[in-house]
Amino acid sequence: MLYDVEEKIGIEDNIIFYDPTSVDFTKFKWDNGYQTHIVTKDEYEKFYKISNLYYGSYRYEYYILVLNKISDVWDELNVGDKIFIPDKDELDQFIRDETK
Repeated sequence: MLYDVEEKIGIEDNIIFYDPTSVDFTKFKWDNGYQTHIVTKDEYEKFYKISNLYYGSYRYEYYILVLNKISDVWDELNVGDKIFIPDKDELDQFIRDETK
């Protein structure tokens, strides 16, 4: 789904590259609430596991980071930190609305 809304920025060797920053996440409202998650050592080293745990896909890793205002996992995140996991339907709808 996310590939459908992100801006396509190029193709090289039959691989399509997308720009997830084409969505302005400062406008995200958190209207449907969120779940909190405490980062484990394993997840810190492989943050995509959190995305997969809540959404069944690694593709949301970037969005979880951006919405938690984390630009550098290694410098801004620690084992034991609490992060917020947005409602998937609200996140998907927001991305669709922002890319129209």
